[in-house]
Amino acid sequence: MGIAARLYALAFLSGAAALAYEVSWTKWLSLSFGSSTLGVSATVAGFMGGMGVGAWAYHRLQARVDSPLRLYAGLECSIALSAIGLTWFLERLPVLFSTLLPSFSETGDAMSIVARVMTALAVLFLPTALIGATYPALCSVVISNPETLDRHLGAVYGWNTIGAAFGGLLAGIGLIPAIGLNGAVGVGVALNLAVAAAALTIDGRGLHREIQSPRITPNRDQQLSTALPRAVTCCILFLSGFTTLAYEIIWFRAYRPIAGNSTFAFTIVLVTFLLGLGLGALPLRRVIASGNPIRSLSLVQVGIAFAAAVGMAGLALLLETPQGISLSVWNSDIRTLAWPTRLLLHGVTALLIMLPATLLMGLAFPLASRLYVDNPTQAGKRVGSAVLFANLGSIVGSIGAATLLLPTFGSMGATKLLIAANVSLALVVAFFDTGTKIERSRWIVPGIAAVAIATAFIPATANYPWNPLGDIPSRVIFEQEGELATVRVAESIADPTLRGMSIDGATVGVSAGWRHATYSKQVILAHLPLALEPSLRSALQIGLGSASTLDSMTQHSTLERIDAVEINEAVVHGAAFFEESRALADPRVTVHIEDAIHYLLRTQSTYDMIVADGKQDMDFSGNSKVLSQEFYRLALARLSERGLFVQWIGTMNISEDFDVIVRTAASVFPHLNVFFHPARSIFLVGSKRPLDGREHMQQEDVPPRVMESLLGVGIGEIDWLRLGWLADREALMKAVGNGPINRWGDPVIEFTAYRAPPESFSGIASVQNIERLHEANAFAIDRTPSGFAPTDPDTREAHRLTQRAYAEFARRGTGKARLLVHRAKKLAPDDPIVARAVMQIRRRPAYATPTRR
Repeated sequence: MGIAARLYALAFLSGAAALAYEVSWTKWLSLSFGSSTLGVSATVAGFMGGMGVGAWAYHRLQARVDSPLRLYAGLECSIALSAIGLTWFLERLPVLFSTLLPSFSETGDAMSIVARVMTALAVLFLPTALIGATYPALCSVVISNPETLDRHLGAVYGWNTIGAAFGGLLAGIGLIPAIGLNGAVGVGVALNLAVAAAALTIDGRGLHREIQSPRITPNRDQQLSTALPRAVTCCILFLSGFTTLAYEIIWFRAYRPIAGNSTFAFTIVLVTFLLGLGLGALPLRRVIASGNPIRSLSLVQVGIAFAAAVGMAGLALLLETPQGISLSVWNSDIRTLAWPTRLLLHGVTALLIMLPATLLMGLAFPLASRLYVDNPTQAGKRVGSAVLFANLGSIVGSIGAATLLLPTFGSMGATKLLIAANVSLALVVAFFDTGTKIERSRWIVPGIAAVAIATAFIPATANYPWNPLGDIPSRVIFEQEGELATVRVAESIADPTLRGMSIDGATVGVSAGWRHATYSKQVILAHLPLALEPSLRSALQIGLGSASTLDSMTQHSTLERIDAVEINEAVVHGAAFFEESRALADPRVTVHIEDAIHYLLRTQSTYDMIVADGKQDMDFSGNSKVLSQEFYRLALARLSERGLFVQWIGTMNISEDFDVIVRTAASVFPHLNVFFHPARSIFLVGSKRPLDGREHMQQEDVPPRVMESLLGVGIGEIDWLRLGWLADREALMKAVGNGPINRWGDPVIEFTAYRAPPESFSGIASVQNIERLHEANAFAIDRTPSGFAPTDPDTREAHRLTQRAYAEFARRGTGKARLLVHRAKKLAPDDPIVARAVMQIRRRPAYATPTRR
């Protein structure tokens, strides 16, 4: 392997390490900045800003060191050391950040944006500046004359970026799921140190001889001369960076209906972009040799606009065709595929849609950089300045896409604006082409016409293929696409009072009167803690949905203060289409538009009850943060001494995740109890004090509106909520045993749902989880709190049989379910809970397809 090829390999490995850091640090920083696109964009801005400053300042360091190779090795070692220190600091940043800046919200106001970006820049500055300096450092090593400038400029950038794509793929799909965030950082540290060691073994004299022998000699007369003014070139670099990062943010949002919102989906888009940028830079030498780099740069901008238009129009068409809908992660058929096959299919689709444009974006930066470099002997200085201008544009692009373009114009409209920006860049560059106006018009006019035709096929809005009401014929009455998600509300055509809300295709709220697991569990979330402790006076709801939980809370006049935290403002707007939104007008209610983690970190308020929806499956894999040990600790810290934390967990979670969730919650709460509501709902209740000995709500004290609400979900008496008790903390820990804990730095349940076989989310899993809880119940039977189980042994056994019957029914074991309720009926013929189970199981058909909401 030649010395130049060895340096390309070092650039590849260095890029891989950098992306392993970026992916890991982005996830750490989301705990401080929130999980919104704005939070991610702030992190990207901090990363790009540090790299730009590092690249720009490199030449000052170079002037003090004789050997560029040794300097490069020193940079790689310094990156490794600073990465270790930064990762240690990021683990402790959320508490510090919320203490110093307690007034943050997710609304995207100017002060919030500035504070996020400046904090990210300050936190990430040292390692990212060092990472940014490695590119001009390698350029300084291999570039010393006009020939080597054209030969190596694009190659170093290209292989470094291809390495970054590999690092992003490795971190997002392999390292973080296997060894956690800090483990992925450790691999990056090892790569940096290996690169540094390898750089020191390269013979500097051999390198000097090799770089003086180019295989292709371009026209020396045009090697460094250019009619493009440097100020214009700076603007081109800035705007190219702007459009590139804005496209990435917008296309990640637009591609979500196909790939979903998991970490794997984010990795697909990230890798596609980086791969295109890297591969696109490699032909730079040939493009320069063609003799007219200014015309080439103008045509590249036209090509980006055309490819982006075709790609977005193709994606919109894909979402409207049966073939495209069949590719969507929301399609039940696609979920039957093994996860590597599904990931590959979505990856190939992303490549077809995005790669053509990203290849040209990858060529645009080194081509504009080449026009900016006027002296090969100062390659490090000029390349560093070019990186700074491009990265400043990237910062503005990422923030602008998240805070302005997406919320205002949606993904389709924002793409049209970026296409117009690319066309404008092409016209500006073409103005400085040395040809005549007629010559310029011959190649620029047809290109712009092709862009206009392709753009005309981009619809005003995307027609996303999901229905919040499932298979019920419905019409959309509200839809808002924002930087976080697309919120849709639909109503039944036959019965307009039947309404549902979805967030990116997953149903999160339904109207009253529909016997749907989503509605019943949201109502129970509000009433269960007050049934256990009616003296509670303040409440916090995490996640608003259709406002059914909030409305149920307001039915209790004893509650004096009710707060709700919702990260997505569009959900609040969508909730207004539900009757339950009347709760928003209650003077006791305050809705905070904010990430729940950040709110719990910064608020000084304590609550008597905190309720949360712990969705966890392929649709909600990003929810692992609110199923983590750190989240439970924050919730516990915000609870009053008598307070109760209640979280819904679906019984159809895969068994491994179910055990991890229970084990994680039990590792935090001094007292943890679990309640079962047929047929798919588990409620974890954590507290500082035991449930036994509290004054429970009596039937005669239940407010009429509360009783009406309970009857609407099939609960005849308030006691029925308490009779769902199964086990306490000691019994739960004994049942689930020792094993992994879900933590921010090691989010073990974030990835298992995506990689699990489809049968894992089924009635079989429900039976396994309920049987695990029955095992815990056997351990806890002697510690049953007073009033939490029938005193009669036969009735108690009948209740257990009905619970097993519901589980069997969920996995379509209709015959066995009916046999179990028949046995329960014999044991407790007059018990209303048993009677209800008999009626439901005997009269309803078995679930044809498990509902994963």
